[in-house]
Amino acid sequence: MATTSDARAPLLPQNAEATTIVVREPESEDAASETRPANESWGGTASIKSASFNMTNTMLGAGIMALPYAMKTMGILMGTLALFGITILTRSSLRGMLRCMEVSRQYTYSNLVYSALGNGGRNLLRFAIVINNFGLLIAYLIITGDVLCGSHDGLHTGLIDEWFGDRHVWYTSRKFVVSVIVVGLLLPLSSFRRMDALSFTSALSVTLALLAVCTTVYLAGVRVYQGQATMPRWLPEGTGLFTFFSILPVVANAFICHYNVFPIYRELRSPSKEKMRVVVTNSVYVVGFSYVLFSCAAYTLFGDATSTDILQNFDRDISKIIHHVVILTSAVRLGYVVTLVLTFPLIVFAVRNILDAVIFGETNRFEHVRFIVLTCGILAFAVFGSIMVPNIWVAFQFTGSTAAVIIGFILPGLVALRTDGAVTRVSHNRSAWSLLAVGATVSILGVATNIWGVYQKGKGSN
Repeated sequence: MATTSDARAPLLPQNAEATTIVVREPESEDAASETRPANESWGGTASIKSASFNMTNTMLGAGIMALPYAMKTMGILMGTLALFGITILTRSSLRGMLRCMEVSRQYTYSNLVYSALGNGGRNLLRFAIVINNFGLLIAYLIITGDVLCGSHDGLHTGLIDEWFGDRHVWYTSRKFVVSVIVVGLLLPLSSFRRMDALSFTSALSVTLALLAVCTTVYLAGVRVYQGQATMPRWLPEGTGLFTFFSILPVVANAFICHYNVFPIYRELRSPSKEKMRVVVTNSVYVVGFSYVLFSCAAYTLFGDATSTDILQNFDRDISKIIHHVVILTSAVRLGYVVTLVLTFPLIVFAVRNILDAVIFGETNRFEHVRFIVLTCGILAFAVFGSIMVPNIWVAFQFTGSTAAVIIGFILPGLVALRTDGAVTRVSHNRSAWSLLAVGATVSILGVATNIWGVYQKGKGSN
């Protein structure tokens, strides 16, 4: 409903009578409990530091593994510009969501979208998050399988074969190893009900990821010092725009964390918009800088041999490039698998909440049983998908050009225009329109170029 003097929007200016803010009422009492001011109903134990680790860990996942290949394809100049551009847009979209949260007094992403865009917008958001996060979960398991058991095509060896020899027995097979990790590690970690319980694992995960970045930079520096590095390309080869728009969805996918902003906010100690803005700024800039540094270093290190999953390049064949680094590169690969294992529960958290709301509604009946069934079902589907999907590039291209841009750009832009466009600065409107323009462009051209690429491959094979 439209309102001009709603008590739930105390931040309106005094002359707000001429403005129109769309704020729909929540559909139930349970939903209404998530529209109260934070200091009345929430406030966990999370500090800004632990919240920053959780937010950073949500972004700094499997997406980083595909970025060196994206850098190779786009070239250093266009790749770096794309990463910095998406970094700025991500920060803008997250800060815009916090402004809209403050105006509309909606403290979940789902309720925020519903308050501005109605039930259709909320259903679109739920669909996009489920598609995006299932794609991430599948990619996480693909990378884990590649690192431990080797790639599907057999071109890259896994740590198990390197450590214990190429013994092709059932207990070293990809399906068995991934299943053991899922049941023994991922299922227990995904069974926590609060994200703050994962703050320590998030800190460890971020530390391991940054160590992988530093190690890659060191190895690239060694190769440059030895005079063995080839000059990287600065611009794409051949069809530049076609290449750029086919790769950009993968870059956009690496920054998606919007669905966890609100749970992290609610678990802050004395939550406030100002604290959450610090968390967002810290996380986005750390991730953006790490992405650029890692992508450039990995591309410099491996050159045209850079794989769609960069961890595949860190197999024993790297000793042909730089001698006596097998132990170091093995540590990088194993450390990043641990990072993915520790990030995995954060992705499950968002999917499980949405599926529970869609399937069971607001009822509290059989809550514990539902929690277990949904968790096990999500993990089972992720295992099945990791067996069927050939590599992470396929998953990231699909989710990046569809679900990721909806979550990270299109819906935040629409919500900002619909919720606070009449009462905030002109610069905020420009930011919202920029999000919409970039999101729509990446989605339409990304899908079109990927379909065209598949068509060309099929035509070439014939």
